[in-house]
Amino acid sequence: GSERGPLRVAPEVHSAARVGDEARLLSRTAPTWVCADRWAGASAACASATPPSVLLMDDGLQHPTLHRDLSLLVVDAEHLLGNGRVLPAGPLREPFHRSLARADAVVALSPPADAASRSLAEQPSECSLRRRLRLPPEMLLLRGRLRPAAEQSRRVSGARVVAFTATARPQRFFRTLRSLGCRL
Repeated sequence: GSERGPLRVAPEVHSAARVGDEARLLSRTAPTWVCADRWAGASAACASATPPSVLLMDDGLQHPTLHRDLSLLVVDAEHLLGNGRVLPAGPLREPFHRSLARADAVVALSPPADAASRSLAEQPSECSLRRRLRLPPEMLLLRGRLRPAAEQSRRVSGARVVAFTATARPQRFFRTLRSLGCRL
């Protein structure tokens, strides 16, 4: 979005053009702030009438001015580091070793399960992930899987939809929609 912030997002007031579509969606679930300056945004959230007890930040590892109690480095369990290169040549925001040095744990995140994807048991083993990511033995490795919210899943099941995505792997988005019963 175009908003420079800091601004607490109100989905009924703020457009996606102003605050971004992700911020609008997230604000329906939890208080959400947008700000080009991460430190200023965190400060505004903490100084608000209802200050948070926890701040979750997308891409917060790249902002060294923020105090952290816990830093999680999330990787795609299917594609790991892609080609290992930094944007625009690859999927990484910065060299992996630099992010890893600031992380307290690595989270290997799998897509939603469906008939076309592998089950969590069929995902790479912890040993395989550690080896492929070159994780030090002391680094905590967590596993997770995305799961669509049940209420939204029921609302779209059987619906005929036109889907658009600008994600790095659009096939994952389309596969998720099909697993929810959408007709593309």
